[in-house]
Amino acid sequence: MGFPFNEQLPNVGRVNQDYSFTMANNTYRSSTGAYINYEVQGLPDWLKFDSGSRTFSGQPTQDNVGTFEITLVGTDTQDSTTLSNTYQMMVSSDPGLKLTSQNAITNAIAKVGHTNGGNGLVVKEGDNINLQFDKSIFESDPNSNNPIVAYYGRSADRSPLPNWLQFNSDDLSFSGTVPHVTSQNAPSFEYGFSFLATDYPGFAGADGIFKLVVGGHQLSTSISGPIKINGTLGGDIDVDVKSYIMD
Repeated sequence: MGFPFNEQLPNVGRVNQDYSFTMANNTYRSSTGAYINYEVQGLPDWLKFDSGSRTFSGQPTQDNVGTFEITLVGTDTQDSTTLSNTYQMMVSSDPGLKLTSQNAITNAIAKVGHTNGGNGLVVKEGDNINLQFDKSIFESDPNSNNPIVAYYGRSADRSPLPNWLQFNSDDLSFSGTVPHVTSQNAPSFEYGFSFLATDYPGFAGADGIFKLVVGGHQLSTSISGPIKINGTLGGDIDVDVKSYIMD
């Protein structure tokens, strides 16, 4: 067993909304290090599973509201041994929650330090990190009757955080010390993480992905949103890009 499916906080299905959830590559783990081939049994008619990408997708209707069980079967491609476990998924008629804006995560990490121009916080090995998010990053749908009841921190693929990073659900902070991952001249390395909120404990209602970009020598920026450049049709534009970049 690797990292159990239920601990990956499967997304809540919402009535008449497109559904997608990709489970972690290490949901099951081979004792020989071989590739695991996954299949799912007991899927409702509205839900499909793509074994290549490990992704569930579909669109539930009002008739599908409630919890249901699936059976996840993994086969070791080297010795053909199998592992089978039953897990719960769910569909809700409540529209749920969402990020307050498309740039909510980017704006939050830009308050902590320099970014890569997107959702990546640029750090160096040995840096002490304390990235604290605010509850206002998420908001309930105007038609929702459910409050946000829990927050979680995971790696981007919903697997556990690395042992050098911790998530505190009380103050919504990710903290730790950046490990050594590269030489001074090597390309930067990215760690992906997920900050999640939910209206149903044990499932994910919405999430925001961010990265820690680690490297000995890299470029960063203090920009936290799009740059607006005004110009005249047919006229020349002269912008000093270097003023936005930090070496």
